[in-house]
Order: sequence, then C-alpha cells, then structure tokens
Amino acid sequence: MTNYSITAVTLFRIYKAIPFVYEIKMFMDWTITPTALDIMQWFKFDDIHTQMYLAKYNSSRFFVHRLGDAVTFVMKFGIGCCGLVVLVLLILGPLLLFSTFNPFTNFNPVREASVDLGFVLNNSTFFSAYRNAFVSKVESVAENGTFWDLYGRLEPLRTVERSSVQNLTMPNVSDSIWLISPPNLVNLRNYIDRTGQADLRLSYEIKRQTEGSNPTSASTSYKMDTMQTKKLYNTLGNCADCSNKRSVTCKYNESFNLNDLYISVLRLSSQNPPVPLKGYSEFNRSATLGLICDQNSIYWTLTKNSSTSGLEFITIADRSASGFLGYSIVAFYFSVVYLISKFLRLSVSGLSAQIMTSDLPRPEPIINICEGVMVARAERDLIREEVLYYCLLYTSPSPRDS
Repeated sequence: MTNYSITAVTLFRIYKAIPFVYEIKMFMDWTITPTALDIMQWFKFDDIHTQMYLAKYNSSRFFVHRLGDAVTFVMKFGIGCCGLVVLVLLILGPLLLFSTFNPFTNFNPVREASVDLGFVLNNSTFFSAYRNAFVSKVESVAENGTFWDLYGRLEPLRTVERSSVQNLTMPNVSDSIWLISPPNLVNLRNYIDRTGQADLRLSYEIKRQTEGSNPTSASTSYKMDTMQTKKLYNTLGNCADCSNKRSVTCKYNESFNLNDLYISVLRLSSQNPPVPLKGYSEFNRSATLGLICDQNSIYWTLTKNSSTSGLEFITIADRSASGFLGYSIVAFYFSVVYLISKFLRLSVSGLSAQIMTSDLPRPEPIINICEGVMVARAERDLIREEVLYYCLLYTSPSPRDS
C-alpha cells in the first residue's frame, strides 16, 4: 500500500469488497508468517493500516482545495444529479419493469389448462365429478375473421393486440371414472334430499408457456334450480342401482342443462388469477353436464350447449417481462430495492464516527509505525513487532483525543 493514485485506491477498494478474498489472504498470511500477534490483533493492525492508507489518499484533497471555494458544477452534476436520477430509477424502475410499458415484454401464451367441476357440500366438502387436465385444442385467433366479426366490437377485445388472444377447447369427457365410494354417494344424496339444493363449483387452472411462470387458477359457483336438483337426486340413485347390478344390459345416462355456467373470456396476467370479463352477455356460456353409468364404470361429461365439444375459453394474455416471471412486484421491492436502500443507508450513516480516521489531514506518522511493524515482522524481531503494535494503538486517533 504505497501507491496513492486513484487507480490503485480503486483497485484496493474492489479487492476489499470481493467476498472472502480479503479474509482468506489474512488467514493465510497469519498462518505462514512468524508473529507475536494473535489473529484478532492481526486483523486490527491491518484495519488500522488500511484506514491510514485511505486517509492519506483523502487528505490529498485538503491541500488542493482553497478555503471557501464552492463545489464545481461538474461535481454537482456528476454526483448530485446523477445520484438523484439513480435513486428515482431504483424507486420507480420496478413499476416500469412489471408494467406493459416495458419495451422488453412479450406475450406469455397458454400451454396447458385443467378444468374441475364438482359438488360442494356445506361450503366445505367437495366431490369432484368432471375433471380433465388435457386441452383438446389451443389456437391463436389472431387470423380468425369470424371471431373478430362477432366479438371485436366489444370494449375488452377492441383494444387488445390480436396476437395475445387464444382459444382453448377442453375434452368433453372426464379423463377418469367417477371414483366415489358408496358411503359418500349416500352422503351426497342425503345432503341433496335434506337441503333441497345442489351446489356446483367450476375451477380452472392455466399454465403458461414461459419457464418460471407459476400456474394461476380461479373458480366460480353455480346453484342448480329445484327441478334440476330433484333430477340429480333421482339420477344418482338410479346410477347407483345400475352399478350394483352385474347385468351387461344395465346402462343409464342423464344430462343436466347448466345455463350461464361460466364466463368464457379470461384476462391473464403474470401473477394474478385469471379474471373473467364480467358485464358482457356475449361471453356467458351454458353447458350440459352428463352422467353415464353401467355395471363397469361411472363417468361424467361436460359439453358446451348445442355442441359435442368440451368447454371453450378465450384467453387474453397481458405482456410480461419474462426475466421476472415468478416474482411479484412486492417481492422484487423487498428482495432487491430494499436491500440496496439498506446498503446505501449504511454507507452514509455513522460517518461522524469515522472522522478521526477518514479525515485525518496528516496520517504519515501512523503509517510509519505500521511500516515499522511490517519491517520488524519481516526481520523476525517479534519483540519490536509487538512493542510497535501497542505504540500504534496509543498513537491511533480515538475519541479520547477529542
């Protein structure tokens, strides 16, 4: 530490800032060098030497600055204005990164989807009926003129980019048989008979294309009318009777019309659940729930009205920054911005305690003692090393000198 140029001091600061490099060097030096100092004294000595080295570099400013000279415009602009811009960017930058105004955003299309329709008892117990985790068809409707002729005039679709809109079609048959135990089937029928109501819940989960984006899900409730509820009660009983018979000729099926079961148009964001676009009757969709049972199996079907295909969804994907998928703006603020603010606060707090070392105008006498310790150590004169070390402690600036 004999070079006091700005380049040497900058490289020294970088060396001290690299994690573990400084500590490894100190432990290695103390281990292989004959010394009378313990490891903590070794660290203290090096810290004093470092502070005096930086103090001598800082003191060079005192001798070129004339008393009463104002800070130059270049210094004001370079540190004040640029520092202020950096702070504002740190505060407002994440808002831009997570907004649609980010020029580096792109659309995150749908890759997979799943739908689950079942019965809800007492607002808690759920018996899944139709469930499918496969999508029959995922297609862009950007070039579908018929679709845009029908819906393009509506406000939610009039202002979106056509490439962000997709059409999802689910299978019309559940991907598994209805695995409900006989006691639970009895409980379901008893609940319907006792309350006179049948509540359904339609849930759907959307998975996006970009790695790191978390699946998002939403659900909607549906209440069957009285006639549909009675029909369901009788159907479950007949189906249970049929499944208990071993005759291959025993087959039974029934269907239920579910008017305005769900809203077909969903707006997708990178983090929040899918948002159905309410307030437009054109987006409301009815469906037909079917139950098919025989002596071998029981399974459900779910089709959109006047069609043999499954439910359809229209998704509108918002633009998102792919590098930040999986992180909410709140998490980003706490994990990045907050840590930077704490580091900045620590770097400008407690400066008054460093005045006696950082602003020492002439640290050369103390530097000379530090160099004397190092010379004694190199000559293996450990007595002189330890004596000079204690002289250094009494000579270094401290609060008692104030």
